[in-house]
Amino acid sequence: MSIDPPSPALRKTRWSDFGAPPGYVGQVGLAGAGGPVAPARGHLRALTGLRFVAAVHVLSYHTTSWSGWSAGAVRNIVGAGYVAVAFFFVLSGFILAYVHAPPEGPGGARERGGEGRQPRGPWTNTRPADFYARRFARIYPAYIFALALIAPTFLWHTFRTVGLAELARQAFPVLLLVQAFIPSAALAWNPPAWSLSAEAFFYLLFPFVAPRLVGLGRKAVVAAFVGVYALSFLAPLSYLWLAPDGSGPATHATYTFWLNVLRYDPIVRLPEFLLGILLGRLYLGAEWPPSVRLRLGSPAGATALSAGVSAL
Repeated sequence: MSIDPPSPALRKTRWSDFGAPPGYVGQVGLAGAGGPVAPARGHLRALTGLRFVAAVHVLSYHTTSWSGWSAGAVRNIVGAGYVAVAFFFVLSGFILAYVHAPPEGPGGARERGGEGRQPRGPWTNTRPADFYARRFARIYPAYIFALALIAPTFLWHTFRTVGLAELARQAFPVLLLVQAFIPSAALAWNPPAWSLSAEAFFYLLFPFVAPRLVGLGRKAVVAAFVGVYALSFLAPLSYLWLAPDGSGPATHATYTFWLNVLRYDPIVRLPEFLLGILLGRLYLGAEWPPSVRLRLGSPAGATALSAGVSAL
């Protein structure tokens, strides 16, 4: 007796069906018998090297006494280490779009020249819970481990200096990964962890925002990129114009309420992540000729692309 394969209408598709890092084995693959196979996308090796360079840049900014160095190129470069955090946010959006875009590519079937088919948006019938579970398993255990390493110092010092109530006010947002929304608590417990708090917010939005951005047509995605890039200037220009913290100069050592909002608030930093998604859409777009796609996928091409991202 033969068993007919399930009807396409009955198949369940998931985030993991639409893309995976090379070599990933498990949930990624078929959406039921005969279902769509995740696209074979090469590993952009140059991005790994750039991540290392950016990480060293951030580390140098936080662990050296660069502000006391004599004026020069090295001091200026190390003192701009915060720019590497913006690079990580853009790169995060780019990589997630690159990994999770649907097999047929962004923009729908009509953009790819299909006949008799309506353009579709990606990630139909998705399960955001699967995406959230993978992100949580990837990040939170290491996040908690890092907090545990410095917990004795933080808990004892904070309790001795400001009391139990203030300790709780600072600790609970950190444990919940929402400290970046609270200017006075953004750097509590483990200061660099504010960026993971922002990333957690980006991950929360990704299953709902990315399908719309990746599904844009050619002209719309360019317009969206220009619009989001312009939007990224709204908060800093408003801060300079309104001067909510006073007219004094703002430096790396200035920690005021509104400057902390500008630095750490995930909503303020969201355009950087959205720009990364749009760059992923442009990179994977069907309008690239095969020869151009091949060059962009090479280490040199990926390096040039990533350098352009960091220049934003």
